Amino acid sequence: MQDAITLGRNKIIINTNLKLGLPMENINKIAGPFVEAWAVEIFHDVLADNNNSYSLINVEAKERLYMADVILQFRKERRVESGITAEVDVKATAEDIPSSGKSPNITSFQRIRSAYIEDPDYLFIILSLRHWSSLIRFVTC
Repeated sequence: MQDAITLGRNKIIINTNLKLGLPMENINKIAGPFVEAWAVEIFHDVLADNNNSYSLINVEAKERLYMADVILQFRKERRVESGITAEVDVKATAEDIPSSGKSPNITSFQRIRSAYIEDPDYLFIILSLRHWSSLIRFVTC
């Protein structure tokens, strides 16, 4: 993620035909899915690099209400060849909206704990990405 941000690959352009634009007080509700989709694309870019230093072998976006937004699988070197699964919960927070990110919907500890009991190698990651809603540009007709 940091490499993508540093290289300027963190811009999301949204085109709309709304002449008056969107109300900025609700823009954080719209931005979240876009930021999540961007994160999935960055993970796919890492996956496409056969020499990725993370040993990432699979990326899968999950449906709404699943425990995580993205599932990542990594190759693990050990006697029995297998992988490690990491589930990623992506949280988007508007840096310039005071109420944004104050009550994020984070997966319950009980669900995470159950997954760890089933698989001791399980990883659950909360990826928090901040964006500036005032920098979102809308192209109007």
